[in-house]
Amino acid sequence: MSKIYKNITNTTAVKLSSRKADKKYTKLSLCNIHATDAVLIDLYVYTTEQNSTIKERFGYQGASTDDIRRGDGSYVSDDNLTYDTFTYYILKEVEIPKGSTLFLDESTLFFDNTQYDLYIKLSAADSAVDLILDYVSSGVIESGSTNPNSGSY
Repeated sequence: MSKIYKNITNTTAVKLSSRKADKKYTKLSLCNIHATDAVLIDLYVYTTEQNSTIKERFGYQGASTDDIRRGDGSYVSDDNLTYDTFTYYILKEVEIPKGSTLFLDESTLFFDNTQYDLYIKLSAADSAVDLILDYVSSGVIESGSTNPNSGSY
């Protein structure tokens, strides 16, 4: 089993993984290392899709997009086909008290990583968490961790 280790700070969203077909995420550990404050965590998957794909999905091949609405109520226009973004939350504003650790298993981390990027975002500029993300590549458990306790937290 391989691991990704990261120290996450401030409110900038951090990409934990890109769209890759060869990784299955099995465990995630998030430890709040801030000295005094709790932290709110957002963990989500994100993707983009060109509007023309949306046209095709709704059966508008070759037709005008003037009657296709986005989620925000605006209309898709033929002259500004751009990319729509889609965000799906695994965790939204989940609080981790100071000095505490949150563990997630593969049933929570289950998503199509060939289509989505995985991101984390913290609530405050002075927030800080240590993150350990376990994964298996190509359906085969890899060695590579130098941690003698790599099978568990």
